[in-house]
Amino acid sequence: VVLAQLGHGRGREAAGREARLAVVLGSLLPLLLAIGWSSASAALASLASPSPPGADPVLALLGSSPTLATPVALIAVGAIGSTMLPVLLACAGLLADASRFRSLPISPHISPHLP
Repeated sequence: VVLAQLGHGRGREAAGREARLAVVLGSLLPLLLAIGWSSASAALASLASPSPPGADPVLALLGSSPTLATPVALIAVGAIGSTMLPVLLACAGLLADASRFRSLPISPHISPHLP
């Protein structure tokens, strides 16, 4: 589907290059943000409070001073919210589609039994 949309009026090879470029560039920003967040949280957690090796740096930051704990809590709540919002929107769309499908008349040519 993506290649068909990108390849409208052009060769298949050009559409494939654009699709690969879009995937790489679209993945690069979240990857850099994840690496940056991991590095910053590990560095700040070691400064905030000594914790045993393998301990969660986010929990160490949440248990530290309010100066560090407040931004970390806001980022954590934002991450959860940014995950929940699309899920709820998708569920609402699914329910709307399902209710619309259920109200359609059933054709007498369609057998309700599977072979």
